[in-house]
Amino acid sequence: MSERMEPAFTPEQWHAVLHRPPGTAAIAWNTPVRRLAAANAEIPDTDPRKLTRAQVNVLREVAKTLAARPETATAAAQVGRIADVLDLVLPPD
Repeated sequence: MSERMEPAFTPEQWHAVLHRPPGTAAIAWNTPVRRLAAANAEIPDTDPRKLTRAQVNVLREVAKTLAARPETATAAAQVGRIADVLDLVLPPD
């Protein structure tokens, strides 16, 4: 059984992260996951290093494709898990 993973922030906290004026104090980033999520939110959308919902969706599609073949089922599960982890550091849709 896999452990339940919580999102980095609640929707209300994400609002504060995404809408805080430049130069103001940030929410306490008291965990590495929160620091990762907040850092990613600071990256401009045009920067190719930014993690995006579109990338997560591509990984989910790859996982579905891999899951269709028994010999790639393990890889499908791993790719799906990566998508799940990345999803947790992105703001809600």
